[in-house]
Amino acid sequence: MAMTARERSALAAAKREIYAEKELRHRVRPGIEKMLADLMIWHQVDEQNEAIQNLILNAHSLGPEGSTDAMRTPRHEITVSKRVAELLDAFIPPTEDD
Repeated sequence: MAMTARERSALAAAKREIYAEKELRHRVRPGIEKMLADLMIWHQVDEQNEAIQNLILNAHSLGPEGSTDAMRTPRHEITVSKRVAELLDAFIPPTEDD
């Protein structure tokens, strides 16, 4: 006889307790969600949790030095044009050091 939904839920809860599983929740903006979707498509991964777990396992396997690039927070590089620099110089009063 098939298990009821309540029985399946109880069995799943018991397994989570045995394996000390912990639920991780993470909110992302659309750009990050799109990047994860791209990775999943590129590598034929169907489940988000599997993709995220694989990323964590693979980054960790690289060790402290090897995983540095993977863990670096991307930053935008801001380049100020000569014209903008001139406008800022004209707009911002000089400090006492100048």
